[in-house]
Amino acid sequence: RLRLGESDRGIARTQRIGRGTVARIRAMAAGQNWLDAGNPLPNDALIAVHYKASVTAASGDSPQSLQNASTVEAYRVEVLAWHRQGTPVSTMRQALVRKYGYGGSVHALHRF
Repeated sequence: RLRLGESDRGIARTQRIGRGTVARIRAMAAGQNWLDAGNPLPNDALIAVHYKASVTAASGDSPQSLQNASTVEAYRVEVLAWHRQGTPVSTMRQALVRKYGYGGSVHALHRF
């Protein structure tokens, strides 16, 4: 579809992905010269390697950091210790606010 000149919006709609994702894929494919109809299509493994590298470079972080990180993660050891002791979540949040200025919600602690 990229080679045929279909719009990012059209591809995003039919594939149920964001236009930004399509734009990143288009830019990566153009950089690899894959959009030229005279060149052979790359295999799936090669596309996956280049896509993963382009996403990592765009984020400036490791691929693992692409997922949402909990606001509680920085306090993992302390929160898990409190949990083992049976400390209520609301008390944990109050302690984090008092000790570290934590700005997250009770719900974030509960999900964690």
